[in-house]
Amino acid sequence: MSKLHHQEQVNLYEDNAGGLHMIHGGVQWSGFEYLAEDANAAMDAQCILDGETTDWTMDRHEPADVERYELIATYSGGKLRIDADAHIGVAGRRYLHI
Repeated sequence: MSKLHHQEQVNLYEDNAGGLHMIHGGVQWSGFEYLAEDANAAMDAQCILDGETTDWTMDRHEPADVERYELIATYSGGKLRIDADAHIGVAGRRYLHI
């Protein structure tokens, strides 16, 4: 994977308590499981890539404990790709609309 491609990718993780986390460029946003049912993972990921997160109220911090999380989806090139082999919990399925 090229460095440029990696920088333009947002990863969506689910922890074992149902917490949803997006990680991009050394920053982790947490709390997506609390969003309204009409929340859209692809739109949120694109906002992260576009730097349109200044008005977000969710937690933002350095990535922590990522190795314990389940990678459930990636967003790059304008497309959200759901990991077919991931064990996606209730919060993840709701947020991904699956």
